[in-house]
Amino acid sequence: MSRSFTEKEHTDISLKQYDDEGKKYVGDPIKIDTESGNVVIGYVHEVIDDKSTGLQAYVVTDRKVQTPEDFGKVKEVLVLYQGSVGLDLGKLDAEMRAEFYRSQDDETNLTFRSKEEKQAQNEYTTALLKDWWETNKKTIDNIYWKKTDNPPKQFLEGAELLNKSMKQFPNATFDLSGHSLGGMLVQFAIACALVPERIRSARSYSAPNIYNTLTDAMKENAQLVSNRFIMFYDRFDLVQTYGNVEYIGDEAFKSKFGSRVDDLIQEMADHDMVDGELSQLISKYGQRPLPAVGKMVMIDSLKAKNIVKQHLWGGYQYDEKGMPLLLNTTQDDTSILMCALLAIQRYDQMWQKGLYQKLAHIRESYSTEFRLGPDMAQATGIYIDAEQALTVLNGAQASVTAVFHDFRADLNRALSEAETLWADIESKVYQTAQHLSIMEAFAILASEGISEATIVGPVRERVAREESLIAEYEQAYKNLAQNIKTGIKDLVSRDRESAHLIEF
Repeated sequence: MSRSFTEKEHTDISLKQYDDEGKKYVGDPIKIDTESGNVVIGYVHEVIDDKSTGLQAYVVTDRKVQTPEDFGKVKEVLVLYQGSVGLDLGKLDAEMRAEFYRSQDDETNLTFRSKEEKQAQNEYTTALLKDWWETNKKTIDNIYWKKTDNPPKQFLEGAELLNKSMKQFPNATFDLSGHSLGGMLVQFAIACALVPERIRSARSYSAPNIYNTLTDAMKENAQLVSNRFIMFYDRFDLVQTYGNVEYIGDEAFKSKFGSRVDDLIQEMADHDMVDGELSQLISKYGQRPLPAVGKMVMIDSLKAKNIVKQHLWGGYQYDEKGMPLLLNTTQDDTSILMCALLAIQRYDQMWQKGLYQKLAHIRESYSTEFRLGPDMAQATGIYIDAEQALTVLNGAQASVTAVFHDFRADLNRALSEAETLWADIESKVYQTAQHLSIMEAFAILASEGISEATIVGPVRERVAREESLIAEYEQAYKNLAQNIKTGIKDLVSRDRESAHLIEF
């Protein structure tokens, strides 16, 4: 979705994962309301509703796919991972009543059916059990015990959906969005992505943090997307208590903030706060995010009427530009969010220049092994000549280096233009304000908001941030290229007799 949306509008997009407006079908347009009116963001290409695992998701494309040729024409794909089925006591009660009357009609069987029979009969109960018992409960257990070898089946299928879609749409970038369970699916899918370079952006809302359930290889894979993955955290959302933050009592937190933690605890005690006030103060000033797949942003949320509304964005507040209000207490949430949005913007520019296509091609063609997760290692079945592989890789490396050089040249040009503009202003002051002292002239300009700090400062800060991003991308590419070269050499050394023919 290269079109620009506010974060409030991205929330509305994520809401489309649910069927509150009616079930969606292949070919249906996905629309949201924006300041410029009702906008179509794409068309449903695939509806996933797997009763065996509980996975529910939508694959949305920027154009309708009606012929085989259309797959290659799709440029943007949005994957919406649906959250857990809500606990609806009314539905459960209605089912229990229906079950009772069915058993009354059968004189030979006055007992309820088995759980398996009920699952087969009632879609709601099936989805509820798959989400809450087989997936959420298992994930919470994995988070608590830091298990990395037993992901839920729904997670594995969610990752497979992303990788399958990437093969279907070879020229597209991917945006991922999920709420609650859907947010965990987004995290796992990124960690298992065969070609993470094609993930443009990701957002998760109201989701537990599954970072500690991932293998080291999966964490490393996710790092390639982490600066474009925004994970929103609501301190009042009970569902997000799992794995997201650490509290002031934790030793790791104390080592970070030192004596300030003890001062804060004493201040709370001096105020003799009631439990509710104390917990709110701790949640605002006394917790910080734990390591995560993406960049965690802490929302300055309100307390909603109930836990369900809280979980469904009920505590979010937005400014007039559609940006969420942030805490900015134990971390600089505003800078974290702005850097993530800048990284997405920079990704779009790099995709336009063909950089990420080159990286994706290298990974797809010449990586020796892709690891999806526990017991899911795969090797590509491509036979190529080793010398040819190295030649292509070195050629791509030179091309990528040239792209990074162009980006740095653009940044230097922007800074130079800002400095030139300020130099021109200085020159005109010297020429036209001779009846004033230089200090008086610049003081008058400053009172109108014109100074080196306002003219050059913002550009210099942006250049510094983007230079840091470019360096991060450049290092990630160098690591990828080096790993591939090492893999090629290892394969050659293991089979010297047939070194001209290597299986990747």
